[in-house]
Amino acid sequence: TGVELGRGSEAEFPNSVPDDADRPMRSSPVVDGVYVTAGQDDPLVGVDYATHTPLWENVGYLAYDDVWAIGDGAVFAMSGGRVVGYEIADGAVRWEVGALGEPIGWPWHVADGRLYLLWFNVQVLSTSDGSTIWETKYPQPASGFPRMFGVVANDETVFVSFTAIPSGGD
Repeated sequence: TGVELGRGSEAEFPNSVPDDADRPMRSSPVVDGVYVTAGQDDPLVGVDYATHTPLWENVGYLAYDDVWAIGDGAVFAMSGGRVVGYEIADGAVRWEVGALGEPIGWPWHVADGRLYLLWFNVQVLSTSDGSTIWETKYPQPASGFPRMFGVVANDETVFVSFTAIPSGGD
């Protein structure tokens, strides 16, 4: 539902995450034989894992390195001010939503048909059609911080970390 259940410090966070929660990946997974790579200065590319042959390439570039999510047969990324779901097999657009500033966040995590977007709020979209399932409505801080920085989830709870430290020219 997006109702806040509690807050804690960074030191408390690891002990609060249930054992059955999804965990952030350290590298891009191989999904149906396709490895996806991307970055701020590099296009989103689907590569055949066995042959290392590029299968498809997004013509746009991501706004930030590593701010994209993979799951449910697609890769979800911010491109041209919109969140776009690309089919993992061939790079075809599954759906696009939002305009610059909408939706309210960047793709971070996929679990059980839900795409979690983060910035100052959490927005959860359906991976099948991009429709909004739920979202929080925190006001944007005047300073620009705190800003959401990561998310993991299980069947009942979403755990979100925040940062108050500017980085990379912020």
